[in-house]
Amino acid sequence: MRITSNRPDADNTLFAFLERALRGLGAVVEVSDRDNLVQRIGPRREVCDPLPTFPAEPPEPSVLVRVEGLPNLLHEVGHLVLTAVLDDDHGIDYQAIPFDLDTPGGRRVLFEELACCTLSCGYPQALRTPAAWAWADGWFAEQVEIQPVFYGMEADPEGFWTTVETVYRRHTDACESVVDLAYARTESLLRWAGAPAGVAAPAERLSFGTLLRRARPATA
Repeated sequence: MRITSNRPDADNTLFAFLERALRGLGAVVEVSDRDNLVQRIGPRREVCDPLPTFPAEPPEPSVLVRVEGLPNLLHEVGHLVLTAVLDDDHGIDYQAIPFDLDTPGGRRVLFEELACCTLSCGYPQALRTPAAWAWADGWFAEQVEIQPVFYGMEADPEGFWTTVETVYRRHTDACESVVDLAYARTESLLRWAGAPAGVAAPAERLSFGTLLRRARPATA
């Protein structure tokens, strides 16, 4: 792991096991104040399901995962376990932007993104205090508000929230099933890397619907 900032998350036990898991798959984690990214630095590699025995020596690195801290790393891990590939930006097809939410494929892209937003709010800490919930609400909103550009709605962020609500109401089960899959695969990945049960399981198993209702109480 490369550390090029003073962020404390690199000393976090969950962060350490996530980094170990990614190293075992063929990813190098860099903690930095620079932009977050997932960049190919070696051969594209698919992630096997089920995972093989944890390697005694890590494979040749396929990607660099640069993150500011634990929540960002969890978001990228969510994408990795859902796409099951080590590639530039998790293999996203930029030629398909703006993604069409009237199609199953376009909605799948959205649901995977929303699952990563949810996962990275639920894993780091139990939400038992107003301060913890305030952090989760803020981080959730920050992540979602990056997304309009991928759907041709960068000029209408409020409209994007409305679109997300509409799509979620119409396809709640499909969205939450992707969230559940992200949780299950992340926990499996952490156990593969040797994390104990208390680390491998999320501190707070949130649904996307819970976070959406908190973010948009007036329209829930």
